[in-house]
Amino acid sequence: MANDQDTVINELCRIYADVPEIGLMLGAGVTKESGVPNWRGLALEFFERARNRRFLRGAPRTTVKLLEDELSRWRSGQTPNIELDPEKILQFVCDHIKPKGKVQELIKQVLYEGKIETKSHGMVAARTFRENKTLDAVITFCAAVGDSPIASAPGGRWQTNRKVGAILTTNYDNLVEGSFNSKYGKHLLHPVAREGAREVFRDRRIIPVYHMHGYVSHVDDPKSPDLVKASDLVLTEKDYYQTFYNLLGFGNMAAASFFRQFHSIFVGCSMTDRNVRRILYHLRRERLASSQPRRHFAILPRSIPERDDFDDAVLASFGVVSIRIDGGERGERIGSEVDAILKRVYLSAEGVHEEHWLEARRGSWKRGKQR
Repeated sequence: MANDQDTVINELCRIYADVPEIGLMLGAGVTKESGVPNWRGLALEFFERARNRRFLRGAPRTTVKLLEDELSRWRSGQTPNIELDPEKILQFVCDHIKPKGKVQELIKQVLYEGKIETKSHGMVAARTFRENKTLDAVITFCAAVGDSPIASAPGGRWQTNRKVGAILTTNYDNLVEGSFNSKYGKHLLHPVAREGAREVFRDRRIIPVYHMHGYVSHVDDPKSPDLVKASDLVLTEKDYYQTFYNLLGFGNMAAASFFRQFHSIFVGCSMTDRNVRRILYHLRRERLASSQPRRHFAILPRSIPERDDFDDAVLASFGVVSIRIDGGERGERIGSEVDAILKRVYLSAEGVHEEHWLEARRGSWKRGKQR
């Protein structure tokens, strides 16, 4: 049987109101409506750009043809070849690409080129988040009017929401950070993709965004020959294996610490990432032994009831409770549903009123209307 959704959301609201901080776990669904491809799309577009720029001249022609056929199937909306995992596609391209230093440059193009308009000072065009309700709901949740009870510091037009302790994400883009900074005019969401980076944030208002698989920034780096600002990336099948065995690596440590420290809300996650599931699995004994276990809630679109019940039961064994929403036939309602849930949670904090949420949603640090 599916969870009683209203009861689950009430429990989430109670936890949010009672604890000092919670965490947000963000997946590809958060930036999908801004044009950022999903995992399979990223792998195939990466292959396409490498091929078009003649970086795969030494690759076996038969395999290139196989991937060209899969690219065509993906673009036409046909059922994918399940044997061609995105990690395997990325592994093949990275193994054969020449010169090797082009990987991050191509990933940046796949993520942003023709999709994201960058403004001055590293900001993104307002439509990046205005036309993406899920992304806008997330950054609204992270913001607080200066006189709000949940403002991270007194005074000023905008502050961060002090009840958001950190963000963990599997995304390679940093549009959550860029969108918050653009909407509120303050660089208070910072990407973190290496050990020790959190310690440099002395401003308590800053919300760290831990990219457990690394990230490529939408902002150009003038010091780099190819203008790419990026961390090391976990992309290929080999990368995942190395991450799996390196328990003290950045991604594993960041995720384990996050799930130990915070009750969390999963937004835009498919719940299929192997590293995330593995870490949740390993933490289950701690959760069962704890007198105050951390609770995790995943906002997920409804599918076939039997399938949802099965998936929800598996997630429950990892300590994750599902909140099922009606996303519409093509996912067109997901953003509105996410917004409604996050708003309800936001308003559950003592002294926070609807006008606080509405003002944070309107945003804008400029006078007049954003364009």
